[in-house]
Amino acid sequence: MARFSIRSLLVVITLISCATVAAVWLLSTYFGASASGVTAEAANRKLWSSLKLPDSASDVTYAVDSGGCEAEFAISESDFVNWCASNNWEIEKIAAPTIYFEPIILGLDEKTARIIETGYSYHPPDGEGKFDASSLRANFRVSTFP
Repeated sequence: MARFSIRSLLVVITLISCATVAAVWLLSTYFGASASGVTAEAANRKLWSSLKLPDSASDVTYAVDSGGCEAEFAISESDFVNWCASNNWEIEKIAAPTIYFEPIILGLDEKTARIIETGYSYHPPDGEGKFDASSLRANFRVSTFP
């Protein structure tokens, strides 16, 4: 029967632990996280720190990975305007019908996307977003890719 020293066992256990931590980090970073119908509090645990939603947001759908972050959520117009102002994001009234995109996890594309006629567009850093005044819903998508 083979005998191992305590030192050898501790080295092996340490290496296995480090490999496990690295694997969990890689999986969560590169494969991301997504959910639908969650609270702002739950979504904010996964959304990028510069994109945290206000507490008044609800029915949140999001998808986050190392290359992008997108969300769609219910919010009142005044709370939306205040949220943009608190993040120093300029908003522009929508002047012509525009596509309101949905997060990728919902599986919709431009053929099934709805058109909004009233609301706002805004630009978080490296991204874009819309607020649909008729449905009181907002969205954004941000990417680290050019």
